[in-house]
This record gives sequence, C-alpha cells and structure tokens, in this order.
Amino acid sequence: MSILNALKSRSPSFEDLIRPHLKGMYYQAYRFLKNQSDAEDLVQDFTLRLYKNKAKLHEIDHLRSWLYKGLYRQFLNYIRDNTHNPLNNRDDTEDNDLESSVHHDYSPELLTEQEMELSRVEDALDKLSQNHHHIIIMHDIEGFTLAEIAEIMDTPIGTLKSRLHRARANLKYKLVMEPISPNQCVKS
Repeated sequence: MSILNALKSRSPSFEDLIRPHLKGMYYQAYRFLKNQSDAEDLVQDFTLRLYKNKAKLHEIDHLRSWLYKGLYRQFLNYIRDNTHNPLNNRDDTEDNDLESSVHHDYSPELLTEQEMELSRVEDALDKLSQNHHHIIIMHDIEGFTLAEIAEIMDTPIGTLKSRLHRARANLKYKLVMEPISPNQCVKS
C-alpha cells in the first residue's frame, strides 16, 4: 500500500472537520448574541461538546448545516440559562470590534457614511422579533437555504417562507419609514 493510498483512506481528524466552519460559526454566534466574548464562549462550549462525540462526526452527511443546527440549539440553551439567572444580567457596553477590524482604502467621509448605514441596518435588525431576526441572518446573510434552515430550526418550510417574507417586509418598513436621527423627525 502506498503512502498516498494510506493518507486517502485515513479519516479526517476532528480539527480537519471543524476548522473550516469555526469562523462562520463564530460570526453566526456573534450575530445572535451581539457580544464578542459571549460568541466566543458559545462556540467554544459547542466545540467542546462536539469533541466529546468526535467519532460520530465522520458519519454526518451535511456537516455545515448540522453544525449550525447544533450551534443554534446551543444558543437557545444559552439564552434560556442566562434569562433565568439574575447574576448573568450585565451591561453590554463592549465596543463593536467585529466591523471596525476591517480596513479599507476609502475616504473618511465614505467610511463614516458606511458605518452609519451599517449601524442603521443593525438597529433595524435588532428591532425585529427574534424569529424574524434569526431567519434574516441565516438566510440572507449566512446563505442557508430554506430547507437547511427548516432542518436547523425544526420548523416547516412553509412557516419559514412566510416568516422570511414578513421579516423582510418589517425590515424594509423599519429602514424606509424610521428616521435616521431624531433631528429628521417631523414635528407638528
């Protein structure tokens, strides 16, 4: 048996399977939690749970959607645990380092305008219901298909289609109808 055949027959390690998905899982967790350290903790806890059952990972056909389903469930458990524990309520005044870590060769005016628009979209997303927020993030930002989201969230596709439609309509309304700043409000 040649070395190449031996390497081909060897199953990928836990790290080989998980590493390509870690960055995406972190961004997904960050979008859910809106806090860098909480997102890191969520992904770390989820990865530790995966490591305990690493032998089963080789049997999974669609690993990406399976991982995101597990991460979503880990997120729901995290929210459930932290909403019942008054010691975990804290002021999240952490700076948004995720967006500021990207540097471009644009003018300061353009960067400021982009940051204001990004902030406006994030504010509008934050005002959506939790279900609408999650489906917009998963479908329109992460690029999951409705079938994958149905599997992740254990929700019928028809329900997800109507949620996605309503979520987009609500987001559009919030972006079009709500003023950018208090100075732009119409005063009677």
